[in-house]
Amino acid sequence: EWSRDPRFLLQRSSTSWLCCSLCLQANLVICTLSAFTLNRIYTHPLKPLLIYILTLEKLSHCPCKKQLIQIQKQHKLIKPGSSVLDLGCAPGAWLQVACQSLGPLKSGGSVVGIDIKKVKVPSLHCDARVQTICADVMNLHRDQVRTLSPRLKGFSVILSDMCPSISGITSKDAALSVELGMQALDLAVGGATSIHPDDDTQKGRQSDCSSSSDDNGILQPGGHLVVKLLESEDVQEFSRICKPMFKKASWLRPKATRSSSREIYLICQGFNPR
Repeated sequence: EWSRDPRFLLQRSSTSWLCCSLCLQANLVICTLSAFTLNRIYTHPLKPLLIYILTLEKLSHCPCKKQLIQIQKQHKLIKPGSSVLDLGCAPGAWLQVACQSLGPLKSGGSVVGIDIKKVKVPSLHCDARVQTICADVMNLHRDQVRTLSPRLKGFSVILSDMCPSISGITSKDAALSVELGMQALDLAVGGATSIHPDDDTQKGRQSDCSSSSDDNGILQPGGHLVVKLLESEDVQEFSRICKPMFKKASWLRPKATRSSSREIYLICQGFNPR
């Protein structure tokens, strides 16, 4: 309810004026809505404006935004001119950080966000280099995603912030998280995900993968991959699969992560296709 939100100052008088104010990105946004009572707020003509302001304010304080900011600050994955793919881009906070990391518009680069929900490109901290696609990542083929990349050459950075709907069943949620992570890895490196370091048929599988361009991943050589997972025994296996394909793979639990959350990020740098 609006009256329970400490960010809003409600003033009710005989004329039924409502004044609300909030601080957004060091700017004071003041909206004055007249001639309505609290029970009419959801049908007021200016409702879209309020929702828009609240969305911007939510993005500004979104913990996930601070997580990518820390990842970018420590590892500097996104550089001017980079082509970035954001899997699970809702609500759009990572799109903002990615676009800002590209530098000024003249530096080039692109950011493509994909989410099962329809996500509107945030007007704040985003420009013409950002686009979003509404699709289920689990049903996307590598060639479909590659067509979204500049000159069809793939992406230099792939970010996966995908997370399953939390059921409360730890083992189930963790398994679904790994499944989403494996899909991101499969899109990124292609047939290499089927190669097990201890598998006797490794060479044969590599030969099969290299013989089919359809199995090539969409991550460019030397590119970087960030995958969010829920902590469990399976994440170590996931890490073991990734490490041979990248120059460096390390775990990070950003400071902005809630203490009750089991979210952890695997930062894979320097893709080395074999």
